[in-house]
Amino acid sequence: MRIRFICNAHAIGGGEFSSSYLMTELARQGHEVMLSPCASINPKYPKPVGVEIRPAYAQEPAVECDLLVFYANDHAYKLEQNKEAWLQVMAAAGRTVAVLNFVAGNAVNEWFASRLATVMFLNSTKEREFLDKAKGFRGRSVVLPPPVNLTPFLEIKPDYSKIAFVRHSRIYGKYNRDETLQLMGEFEKIVSGAEFWFMAGPDFLRPMAQTNQRVHLLRWSEEPVPQFLSHGSVFWYRLPAALRDQGPRVIVEAMAAGIPCIVDNRDGAKDRVTPETGWLCENMEDYIAAVREIASNPSILRLKGETARHRAITHFRPERWTGALLSACN
Repeated sequence: MRIRFICNAHAIGGGEFSSSYLMTELARQGHEVMLSPCASINPKYPKPVGVEIRPAYAQEPAVECDLLVFYANDHAYKLEQNKEAWLQVMAAAGRTVAVLNFVAGNAVNEWFASRLATVMFLNSTKEREFLDKAKGFRGRSVVLPPPVNLTPFLEIKPDYSKIAFVRHSRIYGKYNRDETLQLMGEFEKIVSGAEFWFMAGPDFLRPMAQTNQRVHLLRWSEEPVPQFLSHGSVFWYRLPAALRDQGPRVIVEAMAAGIPCIVDNRDGAKDRVTPETGWLCENMEDYIAAVREIASNPSILRLKGETARHRAITHFRPERWTGALLSACN
């Protein structure tokens, strides 16, 4: 089968890692796969193996393919300005699948939505938002966790004998300064000697990391993510109220590593974490209550962590993605 991906490659983030992984897997299965980047290709972009590269909007007849996959990221906002090119691209494709991993953007517009065989989402909240707004969409909708190669995370052996809070993510917009410092202060009161590990942590933590040996602040990608997660026994992911995180990939990785998660009860986190694998929190007080529970019953880290890993193995298998993409042509 000839499969063409139109996706971002000029940045380095969860969406880029996911689309690259899917292209490599489909090529490994014997399909003829083509990458058409929406813009330039970042030198650090994980280029998929065995994949041809062609421009997304070349001034030439549209490339014919059996399956066109649009892994949207923020390029969903730019569909309207490239409408004529997209009409040609979709007309040359047997079937079109849109992966709305960030926002729906212009994908809800009738001229685009009506031509989609399948739309894929990272959480059920975004699926409902799209279905409420999409005009003319008559295809199939699918919700799956981000496609992550679980193997390196399944090899991690967490040290449940200590309480070490671990967190990594892109910096921008994902930390509320006052809430983060307040929670860290409360956690330290409850768990004397607790460690905190951050990768790509915010600058406001630097003074604390310089004076407190139990606060570790690593640069972005300073360590491979599996190695970084091996420092922790509990993952926490309090986000600003206005921020929506779709997957999130970081939670999938932590759960596969056998690390229980304390997260907000919304968006992607709500679809990933269950009461058996971590704590779903409505507010700051719930985060503090979760840490009190850990302090009073440290064995719960192993219990929830092992259940989290089992859930990842059972429900987060990335091959579900390639199966869903290929089934769009059936």
